[in-house]
Amino acid sequence: MKAFPKQFEKMASFPVGTKPSIPLLFGIAEYENNAFVLSDRYILNQVQRVRNDFLFIFSVFFTFITSIELIFPIPLILFCLGADAAGTIVLTYALVLVFGTQLFKRFLWRPRPWMLDETVFVWKRDKTSSFPSRGVVCSVVFCFVLSDVAHWDHPVWLTLLVAFVSISTAFSRLYLGAHFLSDVISGLIIGFLLVLLSRHFVGSWWSFLGCDILTNPGTCYGSGNILHLVFSKLLSLAVLTVVLWCLTLVLTCRPIIFWSKSALSFGLMFPPLLFRYLFLCNPEENDKDALGFVLDRSWLLSCIGMVGPLLLWSAGWYITKNGRTERNILYYTILFASGCFLLGICSLQRVSS
Repeated sequence: MKAFPKQFEKMASFPVGTKPSIPLLFGIAEYENNAFVLSDRYILNQVQRVRNDFLFIFSVFFTFITSIELIFPIPLILFCLGADAAGTIVLTYALVLVFGTQLFKRFLWRPRPWMLDETVFVWKRDKTSSFPSRGVVCSVVFCFVLSDVAHWDHPVWLTLLVAFVSISTAFSRLYLGAHFLSDVISGLIIGFLLVLLSRHFVGSWWSFLGCDILTNPGTCYGSGNILHLVFSKLLSLAVLTVVLWCLTLVLTCRPIIFWSKSALSFGLMFPPLLFRYLFLCNPEENDKDALGFVLDRSWLLSCIGMVGPLLLWSAGWYITKNGRTERNILYYTILFASGCFLLGICSLQRVSS
């Protein structure tokens, strides 16, 4: 089968002596021809020796299904549908994943393979740090999220799933010229560490906040209604909304500029975080302090709960990719307000017991 002259491009050398002009960005690797870098380049070149239709489609597929953006709307969807226990698990994993990977990407710089070697073929010219491979991190985390949400007690099959998805993603990132082997290995290690951290938070963080009432999905945890709770917790809602808005403002402005996708990720995940803490917790064990279950689902509200977050996600992905960076706080505000509105509408179907 012939190579892909349109999909793959042979890149010219990139002036790696200068890191991107972003404050607080520190280099972590030597770019000279030492043994470590040479072995990394050699392995990458060997992986890229064969270029054909099947390997290209295979690599693009695994790159897509392990994109971190895929997890952004899931917590909002789950809480809109009333799947509170699953929403809590996914939300915790998602927040740990975003901050756990972006801290490395934002403050530690390593050039992409195509920036160092003009013989490397590349599919997309990503200009972010090569360390670590976020796709490989997500391949590990996504498998464990699926296992925890489904209460999947089959460690052998889980091991095989993690091995297959992570190895396939690692190969894909090398084949498409996005990372070195050391980047994907570090991504694998970081992925397992983030899983351990997420599981710890699911078990202890919500308990520390007095919100461990969803540990057992079969327990009854509320008898209020959304309008009553909004008015009773109006001050807390206003204060936390301002706090999250200020946090996003700080993280999207200089000198931090935490992530180009901060508006998208925070705008979709902060509403369910606020909702989970304010309306699904009863730290004083008062049955009036939390919303009830969704028992009789309304097909209309269920459709809104599914389609609404996906539309927000699609629109947010587009505007954060093509919009102006200085408008990120505006994009966040729109996404946050829309997410809160969707949660409020869908919560009208929660019962009072």
